[in-house]
Amino acid sequence: MSVKVNSSNPTPGDIAFMIKSEKWGNIEEMDIDNFVYEVSPKEYAPKMGSIIQSRTYTYDPGFVERQVRKSNAGFYFSEPATLVYFPEETVIDDQVIPSNSYRLVDRTHGMVIDKYIGKTKKTCNIVNYKHDLNSDPLSIFRCANKLNETVIEQQGLEDDAIKNEIYRLMDQRISEGKAAKPSDEERQSFFDDYPQIDEAQWRLWVSYHTTGGRRSPNIQYSKDELQATQEQLKKFKQYEGYVILAPRTIKAWTGEAIGSAVWECCEGWVDGEGKKVQPRKVLIPLYASNQKQCEDLKDGRIEARIKSKFKALEKFLKFDALEYMLLQY
Repeated sequence: MSVKVNSSNPTPGDIAFMIKSEKWGNIEEMDIDNFVYEVSPKEYAPKMGSIIQSRTYTYDPGFVERQVRKSNAGFYFSEPATLVYFPEETVIDDQVIPSNSYRLVDRTHGMVIDKYIGKTKKTCNIVNYKHDLNSDPLSIFRCANKLNETVIEQQGLEDDAIKNEIYRLMDQRISEGKAAKPSDEERQSFFDDYPQIDEAQWRLWVSYHTTGGRRSPNIQYSKDELQATQEQLKKFKQYEGYVILAPRTIKAWTGEAIGSAVWECCEGWVDGEGKKVQPRKVLIPLYASNQKQCEDLKDGRIEARIKSKFKALEKFLKFDALEYMLLQY
């Protein structure tokens, strides 16, 4: 199938096509450590603050582990990553991105895999947010989704990633005082770029759009990611001696989470000398599981309640520390 590309004034889809066909001209060797950090000796994870992720789930440590084993067995294959360069300060999803900075939008897993096998640099396609994407946040997600799209079904583009892009567009239209429903031109651009969706799917997604409620947040966490977060936190020196719970949703910050914390402290563990330890320090990671919880966190009131209640419970339970941590949302 031939693809017609406007190389003089490329769309986000054109940029993705040129990158995948190795025709994008702006390429640099970048330090992997700008995007990956060492969780504990010889264990690595992506720096979430350096990523703009279009997929519904960001990181699968199990996938990385499998690929590292393959690489160590002699089956190594690495594709260039894609970075968006921001020449000016920008705000995307309420996160401030400093001027003269980069964000990874494709090959997050590849960055981490390369770090594991001893690489220090990675070849990266550089897309300029201002000059190539016209400083349009929606263009980042269109380009990233097109980069994730595969002809053969492997770990290709999920329907939810396309749906979230549509909802971003509808949210933007509302913020601009327009009707939420995309224009005919905007609608056609989705059909042109994403052959996996049809008219029935489009109507269903558009009809289910809401500015709040149960819609999924922009950042979702798989079970593997949540488990990896807990395991990583256990290895941080500052949390030595803590009971660290598996991440809970914001909704569960009260009874269920506190009950589990008290139970696990009571159960404790046996140390290296055979003595039972009943810790008095707890960390509870919390994350937003839907758009309503994201909005509650953004306005600050729910976090103020959590902070106040945790301090009161810390004193009441006579804990040395009862802390929470908000995962990126």
